[in-house]
Amino acid sequence: MTSTQHKQYPQYHFLLVASLIGLVGLAVMLLLLHPASTLARPRAAAASSATASNAAASNDVISAEDHDGWRQTQAGWKFQKSDGSFARSEWIQTADGRVWHFDDAGIMQTGWIKVSGFWFYMGHNGARTTGWQKVNGSWYYLNPSGIMLTGWIQAHDSDGVRHTYYLQDNGVLLTGWQKLKGDAPLSTEPRWFFFNGSGELQTGWQKINDWWYLFNDSYRTSDGIAYVDADVEPNAMLTGWQKVNGTWYFLGGNGAMFTGWQKLGNTWYFFGGNGAMRVGWQKIGDWWYYFGGNGAMRTGWEKVGGTWYLFNGSGGMLAGWQKVNGYWYFLGGNGAMRTGWQQLNGYWYFLYDNGAMAANCWVGKYHFNSSGVWDRTRG
Repeated sequence: MTSTQHKQYPQYHFLLVASLIGLVGLAVMLLLLHPASTLARPRAAAASSATASNAAASNDVISAEDHDGWRQTQAGWKFQKSDGSFARSEWIQTADGRVWHFDDAGIMQTGWIKVSGFWFYMGHNGARTTGWQKVNGSWYYLNPSGIMLTGWIQAHDSDGVRHTYYLQDNGVLLTGWQKLKGDAPLSTEPRWFFFNGSGELQTGWQKINDWWYLFNDSYRTSDGIAYVDADVEPNAMLTGWQKVNGTWYFLGGNGAMFTGWQKLGNTWYFFGGNGAMRVGWQKIGDWWYYFGGNGAMRTGWEKVGGTWYLFNGSGGMLAGWQKVNGYWYFLGGNGAMRTGWQQLNGYWYFLYDNGAMAANCWVGKYHFNSSGVWDRTRG
């Protein structure tokens, strides 16, 4: 079918066929009592797709004149046209706007049919369907011309919010975790995506089975068709380091957000309960730690704000007397390294500018013993 048809019927009311005026007796009543099933999904309305967008051409659908064209046979329903011939291998549109298809034997078709390479779903009464259809427990989407769509599509919910869906090659709507090739022009490798129970593609932060995951949301739209920048994979699950609103997070190879202590490479980091990487001074448990601007935990000597601090091999800030490379240092209760004269526990000590304690030596006229205590003065 041609694009002319699609342009002639741009809305979601599909081309539906032939006049029932004049149909006699119970056959007419039964037919009218079984309208086409729309089975509209509660959250889906208008949709677009880049994979199959052209409808059946309008000149492929014959509009029936008002006459008694329906005939019931043992093989099924047939439709007799005004010239007396029966519809065969063609579409017929009745006055009520519904569309029907007849096989080469002239029998009205129901269920799934393939016409001109496209799949259509004919309702239980034979009328062609459009939009969301639930068939044998699975959801399908048929465009305004009734063609079953596959691949990535977008649709608005009842609130006007656009959602993205993915339909398998057989048309079935996917839900849950799915590894798929993305829709970016340069996409080559399959990536992980997550669709909720309604089949809506999830973006941003999502909590799934008690774990947080981050999905990018780079989709843009033009004329109702989804597309993305060539170098961006839309809505795929992210891994590794990710900066969100100025804050760094780390997502494992399975996409799960890290929290707490994490060793990445040879460096330790700490992530809060919300996954945010910690920087600067942090009290964790009973210990103070310092993390650089890149989040790396500091050990050994570290100058912070013009003051020297000492951290053990596990990153914990040290205080009090500490021996480093054969020299004694004194660190206050806040961890700051002391210098100059210090009175500690009733004794006087002298700490050089680098923090090392004077011992077994004279500093000017003052003498300090092997324990660093000032014990005498000369002259």
